[in-house]
Amino acid sequence: MKKILLIMDRKVLSDALLSEMDDPSKFVFYTEYNYIHAQISAVVFLPDTILMEIPESQKISPDQCLDICDEIRSNHPECKILLLTPEGNQRACELTIKAVQEGRVDDFLYYDTSMKYLVSKLRTM
Repeated sequence: MKKILLIMDRKVLSDALLSEMDDPSKFVFYTEYNYIHAQISAVVFLPDTILMEIPESQKISPDQCLDICDEIRSNHPECKILLLTPEGNQRACELTIKAVQEGRVDDFLYYDTSMKYLVSKLRTM
């Protein structure tokens, strides 16, 4: 069973993602809505994959999101990290692409991706 940690700002997004899973018995999800607790959740839950939303709300900056990814990666290097990035935030896009190139995260998707594509990406990571 694949364990996926969702680090999200928006509950509606995580709910939509969970409802889109056609075979939830193959996955175990845990959702963390507080970015301050994301590292602890990763240590406790030990996910195979993390989907982290870089929030448009600016509750936390793209740099801070990547710092969290670095911390998680240092403690749990085998965990795959997928960023969900707002395509309208140029700084977030640039940082995200650089983070993938540097191996800080494994991949990313823009917010405007379809839910089906997001689900398929999580299945393949």
